[in-house]
Amino acid sequence: MMKKSNMFAISGIKKVASLCLLMSLLTLVGCGSDNDSHESKITTEEYSTEAEEKLTVDEANQKIDDGAVLPDATTEAETTEETTEAETPAVNNGSYSYTIYDGIEVALPFDIDDYIVTVDGVQFFTAWKIAEENNWVAYERDDNTYYYYDCGDYYTYFELESPYEEECNFADAWENSYICQIKSCELWFSPPSEPDKNYFEAGPAHTEKSNIELNFGMHYSESQYIYDGTSTALSKDDAIMIAYLLTFVSNNPDKGNPMYCLDSSKTHPGEENGWWTSYDLP
Repeated sequence: MMKKSNMFAISGIKKVASLCLLMSLLTLVGCGSDNDSHESKITTEEYSTEAEEKLTVDEANQKIDDGAVLPDATTEAETTEETTEAETPAVNNGSYSYTIYDGIEVALPFDIDDYIVTVDGVQFFTAWKIAEENNWVAYERDDNTYYYYDCGDYYTYFELESPYEEECNFADAWENSYICQIKSCELWFSPPSEPDKNYFEAGPAHTEKSNIELNFGMHYSESQYIYDGTSTALSKDDAIMIAYLLTFVSNNPDKGNPMYCLDSSKTHPGEENGWWTSYDLP
């Protein structure tokens, strides 16, 4: 009997021990699940924080590094302005500024009135005097007077073309002569002593190398001078433009076309054929 009782006791102890072991294992498993869940939560939060930082780094309220290179809003405008200035070179042609026709701005080295002479109540524009004082050389060809200026490798030629046929409204002021308004003039570049040849190769018109033809619009009511040495009348604006051509060449013999240095939106370039550009003035 005694031995049987001991056996039951031992068996009971084993059962209790097994039960305790089982509970310990369950506790460990439970603790392991909690730890895994906690670690997973931390990792998820870390990823979430990193993603949020990447998404918000470019927002407007973020601080920008002082060394960052940002686009300059004025760069494009400044570049455009510089390009425009390069296309229309600045030149020095005197300190007397004039605005003629519909806004063309030109400069002369003198007051244009210094070359207006009055005889018997009639005013004459002495273009020949401007040419002479600026070292242009006059010569006759085909019953017409040309002027040329020695620019070194080439000559620049200037010629006043035939006037309009219509009689001006102040013709009677000059001994009943038949006075017509100026129609056009030409300025071109040729090899020395060869006015019928072009010095520069044909290229884009309205450049510093293009010959020019100025077409003066009909403005009889504004014609107030007679082009001295001719029976051609012209306005003060016409006289200033011709004075500009003559002085520009002598002051800037390496610049070529005088009209190229003026505002092309005001000078109205017209027909072109490579060597020539025509300008239609009011």
